[in-house]
Amino acid sequence: MSFNPTPYSLLPTPYSQEDVVRFLRFGITFIIFIRYIFFFFPIPYSLFSVPQNYPISHNLNHIAIFVTSLK
Repeated sequence: MSFNPTPYSLLPTPYSQEDVVRFLRFGITFIIFIRYIFFFFPIPYSLFSVPQNYPISHNLNHIAIFVTSLK
């Protein structure tokens, strides 16, 4: 079997397979965390909504629980 190189297979990359896995994990966690923040602190005209009679400490408790669950 002969190896037929393509331009894409010859491109040098500084990232190992472990780096790519770490980037993907961090990216997915970051996206979930940002969506979580926007759910409890909705931006104006957001599709998400939170009852306004909750104190801010209620939202901070939810975020604290979420962050500690990442460990």
